[in-house]
Amino acid sequence: MKTIVAKLGTALMALCFSVAFNANADTITASRNSGDGFASGSVTLNWRVTDINKGGTSAVGLFKMKLESGDVDPILLTGDEFYAFCIDLEQNLVNSSTTYDVVELKDGRAPSPSIGPDRAQLIQAVLASANFTNFGVAPGSNIISAAIQVAIWEVVYETLDANPFATVFNARTGNAFFGQKSSGDQNGTATSVLNLANSYLAGISSTKLVQDLRAMNSTLPKGSQDLLIQVQPGSVPEIPEPGTIGLLGFGLVVIGMFRKRISA
Repeated sequence: MKTIVAKLGTALMALCFSVAFNANADTITASRNSGDGFASGSVTLNWRVTDINKGGTSAVGLFKMKLESGDVDPILLTGDEFYAFCIDLEQNLVNSSTTYDVVELKDGRAPSPSIGPDRAQLIQAVLASANFTNFGVAPGSNIISAAIQVAIWEVVYETLDANPFATVFNARTGNAFFGQKSSGDQNGTATSVLNLANSYLAGISSTKLVQDLRAMNSTLPKGSQDLLIQVQPGSVPEIPEPGTIGLLGFGLVVIGMFRKRISA
C-alpha cells in the first residue's frame, strides 16, 4: 500500500510540475515593420477614457510586425511577418525591437490591470462579429481595420454590466469613446469607422468566439504597446482547464484515503 501511495504521489507531483511549466510565458522579440507599419492603412481618431482621465489622438489600424526571434508561432504571412492589433490606448508601438511575453489573452496588459476572462471573451466575440477569424489575411480597407481596432479598445476599456455580454457598447459614448480628429472628419472616414465599429459591437455573441488568440505583453523597452495576435493552434502550451486542476484535488483526496487506511 505504501508503494501505491508513493507512486501516486510522484505522478501527481509530476502533473503539478507540468502545470507550473505550462503557465510560464513564452518570449519573443519583434519589431514594427518598415514604412508606417500598417497592414491596410490607418485612420486617425481622437479618444478619451474617463476613469483614467486620459485621452489623445492615435493612428488606428492593424499592424504588420516582424518576428525576430521567439519560441511561439504567430500566424505568419510571408517569411517572418505577422499581424497584430493594439491592446492599450495609453501606450505607443515603438519602432525598435521589443521583447514580449506571449501569454493567455486574459493575462494581457498585466499588471495594468490585466484584461481578465470577461474582456478576453468579448475580444474574441468582436473579431467573430467582424468576421476577422484568420490573422493571415489583412482587412480589405483602412476603415475595416480601424473599426475592428476601435471595437477591441471599446471592450477593453468600457465599463461592463454584471453580464458582460449584456453590455450595450457604443464607441461614441461611455467610459471609453472615440471621435474625429480635431482638424476634421477626413471626408467622412472617421464617421464610417465609428459606425462600423458599433455594428461589430452590436453583433457580438457569447457563442461565436475566435480561437487561438494571445496577448503580447511588452517587457523591454518599458512602456511599449501590448499587442493581440493569433497563433497556430497548439503552438503555445495551454494553461490547464479547471477540470485538470480539479483532478489534482481529487488525486490529493485519494492519497489522503490511502494514508488513513495505512494508519488504521
